Amino acid sequence: MGIHLPPEILNQVLRDLLDDLLSADSAERNCRQKAFELRLVSRLVQNMVDPVLYRTIIVPPDSEANSLAKTMVARRHLAAKVEEIELEEDEECRCDEEDEEEEGEESDSDSEPDLTAESQPPPERTKPLAAAADALKHKFTADPTSYARALEKNNLDWLTISNQKTRKWILLLQLSNLTSLTLKTHTDTFTNMALFIRLPRLEHLEFAVLAPGPDGYTNMDNYAPPEQILESIIGSSKSGLRSLTFEDMSGSACSPVRHDARKLKRVLDQHTAQTLTYLSVCFSNNDERDWRLPQEWSDIVGAFGSMKHFTKLEGLVMQLEALLGRPGNAGILSLRDVLPVQLQYFTGINIPDYHGPTEDASVWEEDYYLAQFRDLAAAAVAPTGDCQGFPALESVKMYLHRKDWFNHYDYHVKKEGRYEDGILGDSRIYFGWVRGPRANDGPGPD
Repeated sequence: MGIHLPPEILNQVLRDLLDDLLSADSAERNCRQKAFELRLVSRLVQNMVDPVLYRTIIVPPDSEANSLAKTMVARRHLAAKVEEIELEEDEECRCDEEDEEEEGEESDSDSEPDLTAESQPPPERTKPLAAAADALKHKFTADPTSYARALEKNNLDWLTISNQKTRKWILLLQLSNLTSLTLKTHTDTFTNMALFIRLPRLEHLEFAVLAPGPDGYTNMDNYAPPEQILESIIGSSKSGLRSLTFEDMSGSACSPVRHDARKLKRVLDQHTAQTLTYLSVCFSNNDERDWRLPQEWSDIVGAFGSMKHFTKLEGLVMQLEALLGRPGNAGILSLRDVLPVQLQYFTGINIPDYHGPTEDASVWEEDYYLAQFRDLAAAAVAPTGDCQGFPALESVKMYLHRKDWFNHYDYHVKKEGRYEDGILGDSRIYFGWVRGPRANDGPGPD
């Protein structure tokens, strides 16, 4: 005779088991597989474990994005339980998205046929996603006031095409209760769809844009600056954003983009100054795959300036030129002038200067940023004026050669270290550096 547990006890047993299987210490593939195998026990068990299993969705591969999208479309109550998702656009072809879609449909056995092909009506399995795309299109066009900017910059007919990219957007747009979103984009068409995102519970956002930008392979009529897209996303949060990682890498050596730090600062001042505890910002022209040159360049105008009104900020990661401006300019700010008093750690990102005398020359060379570090160490010892000594500050670093992927000597050089000389070595604050994409200790407390 089988043992029948009351549903509430069975639910607690299953949740404890899932916590063990899905914990960081049990992140191996076989543990996750065992967790999903629980769904096969019974319909009752499936209904109990699904909200936990789908609470976090991590970068679904193409083969899974299709099934996940159909699952969320069919089970709206389950879509409402998803709290975190990490999603990246496919980047097989950045220049011609239409060609990629056609080729992808021919070569990908999991891809649905072209929904516009009259000679081959779509199979039954494509209908839920086609209906979901039509429903989204109707929802957005029926509310032109709320989605005015999004409708201006997007052609929603693209969403009704069945391909790898549109499936991911159909999936994402079903998830209205996300508290954490990681989104990485490579083309303007895919990026602009983020203008439709409305996430009232959003607290953590990582948004990286590697689209070509205004001078790249794009239609200027449809181009939306990444900071405007970011504002659209965080402006929908009613909970208040607590953590933001924003990387605007739109541009390259051949099609450079000059980023204006002041535009992003205005967005953050309006929406996040009273809520952010962690902020990471990077502006770069990206050439990750070109082994002949540095993989990114900095070309920034304007500067953030004071961050003292960010009253809850504990961790800050940013290029010094975005925070302070270029060294040597009249009226240059100092770290002691701009860092909030309650800050616990700061990491400056050091990126080669697009206008530098050599291809690897940085905007802030070592002599310049060490002078800033010494001034900050002195302020911590002897506070003056508005500077209260940064009592919570524990770590200040520079992140060097962040994307030097093609350095054959990378494995043989030291990845991190501390500045030991003079006031920096004597300071209670850890002043150091980390080096390269495989750094032992990246941005954050030592």
